[in-house]
Amino acid sequence: MLSTHLLGSLLLFALCRTAVSSKAECKNPCCLFVENAAGKLKNLRVLFRQIRSYYEENDDLETVLLDDGVLQQFKTRYGCHVVNDVLRFYHDTVLPAATNDTQRDEGFKTKIDSIGQLLKNLMREILHCRNYFSCIEPFDINQIIKTYNGMEKKGMMKAMGELDILFNYVEDYLVSKRRRN
Repeated sequence: MLSTHLLGSLLLFALCRTAVSSKAECKNPCCLFVENAAGKLKNLRVLFRQIRSYYEENDDLETVLLDDGVLQQFKTRYGCHVVNDVLRFYHDTVLPAATNDTQRDEGFKTKIDSIGQLLKNLMREILHCRNYFSCIEPFDINQIIKTYNGMEKKGMMKAMGELDILFNYVEDYLVSKRRRN
């Protein structure tokens, strides 16, 4: 009879071998992007964690920008467009407003710029892989933009306070696109 230690080692070896062989089968650049997306989103979360409390403390609005309806849109057949449009909204509208916030120092703004660069790279890869995602029909982001604009200056605080929700939605979307081997 095998010892518990040897049995555990064999099981660990089998699991590692399975993980390595399934990674090896993922040769398509878009498949690799999806498989490695968790690491990219982790980098975004680490950066955001360093500035998050400021935005949450200054968000006194009850309205939510990224509600469950947005998450449901992420899960549709045109989810790649939804993800891209929401990321573009954050990249082109929210982050520049956060960078221009005169109450923050340069180190703070550097973190926001880094988040912006990572979002830009993420958008580029998602657009490149839209065929891999079998993506159809565009998403209409106008409701999010209308709500954001209606919040005036507080919209930036709200949107920045919800970055973690955005990261979760993007991760859910990308995880749903993993190919089962």
